[in-house]
Amino acid sequence: MIKPDTLPQFLRNKVEENDAFGLVEGLCQLLRNSPTEKFLQPCICLSLS
Repeated sequence: MIKPDTLPQFLRNKVEENDAFGLVEGLCQLLRNSPTEKFLQPCICLSLS
């Protein structure tokens, strides 16, 4: 299970591995198990870096 605080590293790893399926699967899992505000902040920080 992906935790919101590990999301930026998870995204980097999946992009480096060219693992689109793993990326989508992990994000869907996170969406199902987390309130919106817990995962949006790391996503915003990642997109700005």
